[in-house]
Amino acid sequence: MASQKGGRGNVENLTANVGLTPEQMRERNSKAGKASVKARRVRKTAREEMLNLLQCVPQLDTKTIMSMQQLGMKGQGRANKYTLGQIARAALLQNAMHGDVGANRLVLEISGEDAKTLSLKAQMEHEKELVQMAQTAESDGFMDALKGAAGEVFANGMDEPQNAEDTITE
Repeated sequence: MASQKGGRGNVENLTANVGLTPEQMRERNSKAGKASVKARRVRKTAREEMLNLLQCVPQLDTKTIMSMQQLGMKGQGRANKYTLGQIARAALLQNAMHGDVGANRLVLEISGEDAKTLSLKAQMEHEKELVQMAQTAESDGFMDALKGAAGEVFANGMDEPQNAEDTITE
């Protein structure tokens, strides 16, 4: 098997920790931790650079400006300038409108209308309703009545078995 599910890593590169001394394991873990930190820094730098690039305002030709306006997008300032992020999202939307399923899926995901996001929203709403129901149940006196009834049972000694048949034997 050449790679793991999802395409990340290579199973053939894995080695077992069996037979390693604690010092060797510590050294390996230290190397892995340092590599992980380096990879996170590279991803963070790339993300920051991309966000900065998406804020850039390039010179656009008339055709691009017209297509942006036809989509209903408004540029920034009096010069009606568009950022690279706006241009990229407009191009993605145009691809989705021309039948690109992947672009459509990405547009839905970005807008929060994909199945996963909608499912999470529904779950959150359901959990909010459950919390409200629990708070309402506490405030309508039901829990107080239940506590009072339980307190009476224990106060009267009714929690003890009445006869030998009520006891549990092992």
